[in-house]
Amino acid sequence: MATKIPVALSEGEETLALALRTQRIRFQRQYKAHPDHNWAVDFYFTGSDLIVEVDGGNRMIRYDKNGKPHAVGDHIQDADYERHTELVIQGYRILRFTPAQVRKGYALDAIVRALS
Repeated sequence: MATKIPVALSEGEETLALALRTQRIRFQRQYKAHPDHNWAVDFYFTGSDLIVEVDGGNRMIRYDKNGKPHAVGDHIQDADYERHTELVIQGYRILRFTPAQVRKGYALDAIVRALS
């Protein structure tokens, strides 16, 4: 059903992945969690119903054909909310964090508590 999708990770995602590995928490990155859509979630925790998204990175900036960055528009935000809603309906629990929350250790602490 669900598969991994290769995508470049943001700094916040890389930082969280390192913290999770240090704590020996099993996870998959860029995980395709919905069978009917090509939606990749940042982190899926193996053997659980927990998904974690780190804001920023690919969802917050889009690049035009000349490589110039642009802030995402409402249509991207709408798609993000739709994805979130559909995954919750499918039975996933979703935690979202900012890169600052990852750096401060709050994200790791919350994930540990959610997995307990």
